[in-house]
Amino acid sequence: MKTGITIFTPTYNRATTLPRLYHSLLKQTNHDFEWLIVDDGSIDHSKDLIQGWMDENKISIRYIYQENHGKTYAHNVGVKNAKYNLFFCVDSDDYIGENTIQELNEINSLIMNDDEIVGIMGYKKNILCDKIIAKKIPVKTITVAALYRKYHFKDELALLYKTDILKQHLFPIIKGEKFVPESYLYDQLDTIGKCYFLQDYIYYYEYQEDGYTNHSAQLLKNNVQGYILYSKQRLEISKLWRNRVKGAIQYNIANLIAKNHFRYMKNKHFMLLIVTFIPSYFYYLKKYRNLK
Repeated sequence: MKTGITIFTPTYNRATTLPRLYHSLLKQTNHDFEWLIVDDGSIDHSKDLIQGWMDENKISIRYIYQENHGKTYAHNVGVKNAKYNLFFCVDSDDYIGENTIQELNEINSLIMNDDEIVGIMGYKKNILCDKIIAKKIPVKTITVAALYRKYHFKDELALLYKTDILKQHLFPIIKGEKFVPESYLYDQLDTIGKCYFLQDYIYYYEYQEDGYTNHSAQLLKNNVQGYILYSKQRLEISKLWRNRVKGAIQYNIANLIAKNHFRYMKNKHFMLLIVTFIPSYFYYLKKYRNLK
C-alpha cells in the first residue's frame, strides 16, 4: 500500500458544495494524496462536474458511482478501494486547510510502523463560528474517549485512521437501512490503540439544512437497528460513566422505536436500563413518537 493519504468523500447531490473542497485540495502544499469520491446515487450534475476535474488532471481523483445505499455503505466501498495507508473522510460540504496534507504526511512518517497508533486526530472548525480553541492538551497520543473524559474536550475532531486497520473494522450493513453512527467505529478503534493528536485546525465545516446533523431524529428512526448496535456497544465498552448513561438512554429510545418492548433489557445492564427508562420514554414521546 502506498504511503500517503486517501481523502475519501461520500457525496449525494452536492454539486453546489464539492467545488469548495476541490479547490482546497488544489491549494495543498503536498500532493501525496488521492481524492476518492464515492457518489451515492446523485441525480444532480455531480458526475459531469467531477469528470471535468478528472480531465483537468491537476490532482489524483478516482470516482466510484453506486446506487443509493447510504453513507455507511459508501464508507465501506471507500475503505476497500483506498490505495494509501491513511484514510481521511472529508465530507462533500467541507474542506481542509492548505497545509493539512503536509502536516498529516509528516506525522504519517512517524506513526506508520507504530502498531500502538491507529490514526491521527486534529481540530475541526465551524466556519460560521469565531470560537478559537485555546487550550492545549499536554499529550501527543490519546484515544478519542480519553480526550473527552480526561481533558473535558468539547469540540469536534477530524479523524483519520490507518487503512489496513479500517479494512478489518468495516461498518455493519443492515438490510433496509443506510446509516450507522460514525462513533460505532470510533469506539471500536479506541479499544485497539491511540491517535496522534495534531493540535491544529486541519478541517473546516458547516452544517447543511439537508444534512445528517439537522435531521438526526429522522435519521435514527429510519436506521433504528444501526442505532441499536451503536448504543448497545457504547453501553458495553465505554469507560466514561456519562457515555454509558447516554448509551443506555439511546438504547432505550431505539428499542422503543423498534417496538421491542422490554425483551432487550434482559442483559447485564438491566439496572441501568431500568433507571434510565423513564427519561428515555419521555424523550421518545417528545421527539420520536410522531415521526413518520
